[in-house]
Amino acid sequence: MKKEILMLSYMYPPTWSIATQRSAKFAKYLKESWYIVHVITVYNKCILQKKDKSLLKDIKWIKVYKLIDIEIVLRYINWFFLYFKLKKISTLFSSLFVPDFSVLWWFLAFIKAKKIIKKHNI
Repeated sequence: MKKEILMLSYMYPPTWSIATQRSAKFAKYLKESWYIVHVITVYNKCILQKKDKSLLKDIKWIKVYKLIDIEIVLRYINWFFLYFKLKKISTLFSSLFVPDFSVLWWFLAFIKAKKIIKKHNI
């Protein structure tokens, strides 16, 4: 019987970065080692971020669950405060999301992970 593994990776293909390559290769080699791999990640991290679709060929048999990333929304709210010269509010708003705006993805990933673990008996 194959063992199942659930990976949480904020950076995952097709977004390109060193962290993306690391998580994609890790998932690929786990799959080749007879594990059933599930990955929780987010949709497009940033519209301007580079994409590398060639990474997808290595991981096409891996089940990927994508969550909404609210980082972009939070950044626009912060830019709104800065645009209207509300620097104090912008600083306070930014300080709520330490170390950065992407910190909230873990909360959504945790909820999704609980459902996947229960469904697949991981």
